Amino acid sequence: MSVTLIFGLLLQLSALVIVLRRVRSRILMFNGAILVVMLCIFHGLPEIANVLYPGMNHNLVLVDQEAVDRWVLLVGFAILLFSVVYTWTLKRNRKSRFESRAQIQVSLPVLLSMAIPAFILVITSGLSNYYGTYGYWIGGLSHEFFLLLMVMCFVDLILLFPRRWTMFLLTVEILLFTIAGSRLYVIAVFIMTAGALARYGRPLKFRSLCIGFLLLATLTVLISSTRLYYGRETYLAPMGERLSNITRSAVTAMGDSESDIKGDFIYRFDGNIFPTIVNEKFREGYPGVGLRPFANNFLSLTPSFLYRSKVDSALQDREERWYTEIHFGMPLNYDLATTLFTVLFGYYGVTGLMFCAAGLGFVFAHLDRWVNSASTLLSLVTGLGLAYCCIITEQGVNVYFHTFRTAIVLLVVMLAASRFRLSAGKSQKSRSRSFLAGAHSRRSIGDEITG
Repeated sequence: MSVTLIFGLLLQLSALVIVLRRVRSRILMFNGAILVVMLCIFHGLPEIANVLYPGMNHNLVLVDQEAVDRWVLLVGFAILLFSVVYTWTLKRNRKSRFESRAQIQVSLPVLLSMAIPAFILVITSGLSNYYGTYGYWIGGLSHEFFLLLMVMCFVDLILLFPRRWTMFLLTVEILLFTIAGSRLYVIAVFIMTAGALARYGRPLKFRSLCIGFLLLATLTVLISSTRLYYGRETYLAPMGERLSNITRSAVTAMGDSESDIKGDFIYRFDGNIFPTIVNEKFREGYPGVGLRPFANNFLSLTPSFLYRSKVDSALQDREERWYTEIHFGMPLNYDLATTLFTVLFGYYGVTGLMFCAAGLGFVFAHLDRWVNSASTLLSLVTGLGLAYCCIITEQGVNVYFHTFRTAIVLLVVMLAASRFRLSAGKSQKSRSRSFLAGAHSRRSIGDEITG
């Protein structure tokens, strides 16, 4: 391990310490802190794993270690800059609603009526096969909405039940998402739910957090072992076969000393190979990709029925990762992890990355201040959406566009449903008052006649 690499890892550790000292046990309420943790997982933890388990990351053949060390140093400075700006801005934070008992401002039956069908459609078809099974409208909309809807349902349910039910309902939630076969989804729903509960006065106790993270580790290993033994296609199989394969994988993995689960994790979460190649291309004189892939994200938000040629357009015009790979002449047949900072680095190099890191630290701090102090439906959905984007940071900038497109549509639908129920309730009350007034009038006339 070189001095450059050690210094880069120390910078990331310093950023982590600075943020954790500021937010302390309330980390799940602060999405900026979650982002720092995820960036350190993707950019710091793999290098430690590569030292402890040499030879398991087959993607290292694409770069030399000296080039990786240079990138780790650069991203260490960027993460530290984000943390400093973020914590400095948070110092002016007013007291949050940590002890409040506010309720979600939407009806649970409305949430359940949308969440349950969407979840069933996505789970039965598989995460990557929803369009082919149910078509663009049913499959696509179900996939877009199911995660946010399910998390909101469980947050509302947990707030309605006594505190002793909290961990049980959380366990049920992440077990349901295990069937989908995405490790990051399992992690995301736990953190999104726990963060929202903390904002609404139901923070998890330290013991519950430890149990939750232990369960997350177990389930992510289970998903990895199922993929290892039966392939990713097992999560597209019928539900009975899928559950059977998951169960058999759990039994097999416990007695299989030669399974390559560690290697799967190491290469899958190594977010340094992709940006290292980009950094070396910069050193060779390649220009940055500029804001073209960022602008393409706006086109990807346009529905296909309005932008009919979107599906037929080149993949690099729809995916910023592919645009970057083609621009820099990178190998396309390798599955390389990326992060938000990786994509930002490709825009304008080191200068652009540092500027974006400082700006994002400022923006995240203000968003977290608002999310943790407001009690509106908008603040709830924004907090959940930001948490999801921070966990799924490997999708770069694109995940923010798609997540908040979904959030905006979801807000409109829920507000419309709430207004409809409110107006229906008012109409019912008005009819009841009219009926009572009529009955009272009839009694008065009868009294006059009999009198």
